[in-house]
Amino acid sequence: MSREKNKVDKKLQIAVRSVGAILPLITLLFGLAMKYDLLPFNISFFTDTMLIFFGLFTILGFATLTLSNRPRLQLVIRIFGAEIVFMLYTLLVTGFASYLAICWLILVYESYRVFREKGMYVSLFIIVVTFCLDFILKSHTINAELLYNNIVALLLVVGASVFVISMTRAQIEKEANLKLSEEKERTERGRLETLINSMSSSIISFDKNGTIQRFNAASLALLDTHAGIENLSIDQVVKLTDKEGGSVSVIEYARQLPSSAMRDDLYYHYSEETIRVEVIISPVHTAYTGSDDVGGGYIMILRDITKEKSLEEERESFISVVSHELRTPLSIAEGAIGNAIFMNEKGKLTPVVLEKSLHSVHENITSLSHIVNDLTTLSRAESSDSEINETIDVTQLIDELYKRHTSLASQKNLEFNIDRSPTIGSVQTSRLYLTDILEKLISNAFKYTSEGSVTLSAAQNGQAITISVKDTGNGIAKTDLSKIFDKFYRSEDYRTRETGGNGLGLYIASRLADKIHTKIEVTSRYEHGSEFSVTLPVAK
Repeated sequence: MSREKNKVDKKLQIAVRSVGAILPLITLLFGLAMKYDLLPFNISFFTDTMLIFFGLFTILGFATLTLSNRPRLQLVIRIFGAEIVFMLYTLLVTGFASYLAICWLILVYESYRVFREKGMYVSLFIIVVTFCLDFILKSHTINAELLYNNIVALLLVVGASVFVISMTRAQIEKEANLKLSEEKERTERGRLETLINSMSSSIISFDKNGTIQRFNAASLALLDTHAGIENLSIDQVVKLTDKEGGSVSVIEYARQLPSSAMRDDLYYHYSEETIRVEVIISPVHTAYTGSDDVGGGYIMILRDITKEKSLEEERESFISVVSHELRTPLSIAEGAIGNAIFMNEKGKLTPVVLEKSLHSVHENITSLSHIVNDLTTLSRAESSDSEINETIDVTQLIDELYKRHTSLASQKNLEFNIDRSPTIGSVQTSRLYLTDILEKLISNAFKYTSEGSVTLSAAQNGQAITISVKDTGNGIAKTDLSKIFDKFYRSEDYRTRETGGNGLGLYIASRLADKIHTKIEVTSRYEHGSEFSVTLPVAK
């Protein structure tokens, strides 16, 4: 508000200083007009008095031009000195009720401009004193008409001064409030633009003809351009297609909308890439148009949902595969139990049939248990939770895994060997995750090895320890090597299909390896076997 006051004051200050500069000429011309009876006033001492006041007003006019921004004391002397001089001029030359009484208005305003209310009150007091002194000096010649003219002049000068100052103050406040409103609007606009520019979604506004008016920073990122897109056609900039590859006109689609609408089946094409986008378009109805008129144009929000849709499709595929994997052993177990019940009702349930049914149920329930365990481990592997690291004696871990799988080796008539030195050292990592990884690798080795051996080995190489699982099984074809760590992937090899499984083992192992900051390395030769290994730094 003070800024607006200064702005108005500066304009009026120029006017006041201009009047002060020409005031000597005005007083001189006024005195001459009175001397030669051109005005209805009587003057008897033009020669001396008028020249004195002419000189004083000339000095004051010069001071008005040169001392406007001087120290406060000089301002007091200049302003109130001018009023004292004008008071004497009124008393000795013109009298109170003269045409020059209007100059009091300028002097009062100048006092108010510099000293505010206090200056105004002092100036009004000087005017009243001048009125009283003029009455006293002319009391011997006063008459009713002169008294009436003086009172009217006093009321006009005081009233006009108060009115002008009040109007000036109101104008200053009005302009200040207007300026404040503009600043608030700019602030809110700035906040809104900052908010819009901080959004990750692309926001573009365009008029009813499709010409782009505004956009945020995310729009340039999504459209992969650094060039300005303002004033371009929305269809020229945002080239969308549907799932069949047909072109979709944004402006034509927007014109058909009665209200806001969303689509997530559209695609945006870069030079070498295509992304799937979610598009939200809303008509903008202004306050001056009807609800059917989109005088404000349209707002479009674009969002890249490629990853989101990919995850959604992957989740649906996962649910479908898991449902199938869970349903299969349950159906077989249910069929075996149902068959046993039916045979029993017919009195044909023999010990052989019962044993066969129980064996089938046990086998499929065990398979179901393995699937559930894999899903639990998968959930842990894909979560953001971290396990507590601990120092693990690798020799002890190798021995534990060997003892745990010797019975499995006996069942499959395979040799299970360990190859390690007596003291290998320790690693610092999650025991749970490392054990799960090695369990998966050992189980896979036995599953896909029909004859020969499985070897669990550990060796220290400098500041790292490598733990390996090697088998003499089927091996992995080169075409499958890049896919074996994919979720639910199983080779098309008939021997792989015969072993069963859900395709989660190696995927889970690779995700767990990521969580302990290592990687599973694999070397394989088809028909000769495979070797999987993980390497971890030696514990300090």
